[in-house]
Amino acid sequence: MFASGAAWSGLAVLLVVNFLVAGRIAVTPGGEVFLFGRMVESGLVGKTLAEKCPRPDWQLCGLEKELPSTADSFLWAADSPLHKIGGWDDPRAKQEIASIIACSIRTHLLDHLKNAIALTAQQVLAVGLDEITIENASPDTAQVIDKYAPWLTHSFNNSRQQRGDFDATHMSEWIVTPASIAGLCALPFVAIFLWRGGNNREASLPAMLFLALLVNASVCGVFSGPYARYQARLAWLAPFGSISVLTAALFRNRREAGDLSRRASLPKTNP
Repeated sequence: MFASGAAWSGLAVLLVVNFLVAGRIAVTPGGEVFLFGRMVESGLVGKTLAEKCPRPDWQLCGLEKELPSTADSFLWAADSPLHKIGGWDDPRAKQEIASIIACSIRTHLLDHLKNAIALTAQQVLAVGLDEITIENASPDTAQVIDKYAPWLTHSFNNSRQQRGDFDATHMSEWIVTPASIAGLCALPFVAIFLWRGGNNREASLPAMLFLALLVNASVCGVFSGPYARYQARLAWLAPFGSISVLTAALFRNRREAGDLSRRASLPKTNP
């Protein structure tokens, strides 16, 4: 009950925050554009346009040769075809993007499934902090702060990260990445070990954490592309969860063993 309540509360808070910041009640405003950018990088958009163009309702038919090779270039470059057809918030552009996505899935479903499996595997292994702790790692963050929270601009620009004083590369490579991947791989074994030991309640946590991390890798990898920061946000849960449930099971077993020992030591009374 508590876990379900936490999940639904998190979703509600996300919707409220997106409404306050972006003015829209949506889980991920612009999410279809991120998916489209990933499809541009995988070549599926180019393949669909080559097969279906010309079409009067697809402006990208005239920009097929201008499609960039990476999702980031399609999403953020000033000369991107995305901006030439209207940009992120243009209703016609969003309708065209949704139409191309649907057409591509219908005609190349197997390719999408293969890409989904490969991207999920890449995202599982892509865990790290270095790409989000370097200077100017996210220039869009600075723009959003300037627009919606200008009182934080000075503090943000003078932070250790923005000054280039903070480098987490070595810590990420030698601690975060191996510990996170090892923790993820250990989760199913921890769940089986606890289940076979009769600790069914404790076994449910590592099992659910393993499933949650795989789902996170699938959603992030498929809809946006594998980036280390996406998995790093949750990867710490694997070692933390394993240590927590193993400790809880140990104390529980010791307590139960102690109770049995005390009951056995009590003098027996004749009825």
